[in-house]
This record gives sequence, structure tokens and C-alpha cells, in this order.
Amino acid sequence: MKTDQQVRMAVKRIFGGKNAIVKRNGEIHIRDIMPNTNIYAWYLLGFNGADGYIEDILFHYDGSLNYSLKKSR
Repeated sequence: MKTDQQVRMAVKRIFGGKNAIVKRNGEIHIRDIMPNTNIYAWYLLGFNGADGYIEDILFHYDGSLNYSLKKSR
């Protein structure tokens, strides 16, 4: 399990500080090309919670960051 601070830092590094918002309730919002579209806008990536879904998206199995999430220009 990653801490909230580790997830916050990972999101900011992958998408950039101006393109990511991590709210206190665990919502992670990203400004990038929305999935399954060609529209560049803010969207909800997911929730940082106990299920570990966001950790599986943001981190590889060895603990390194998954930079392939960054799709835009």
C-alpha cells in the first residue's frame, strides 16, 4: 500500500503539477486527452482508496512510475 503522499507525488510527476489535482477525499483529476476520445479536458482518473486500483495504474510492479499514462502532446 502506498501512502497518500506517494500517490500524490506520482500523479504530479506523471502528469505535471498544473495538469493534476488530488483532492482530500481521494479524487484524482487529470487534464489530458480523455480516454476513448480526442478531447483535451479535465477528467476523473479515479479514487485513491483501499482497493489499490490507482496504485496499479500509477506504478509498475517494481515500484517505478508508469509514464505511459501521459498521452497528450
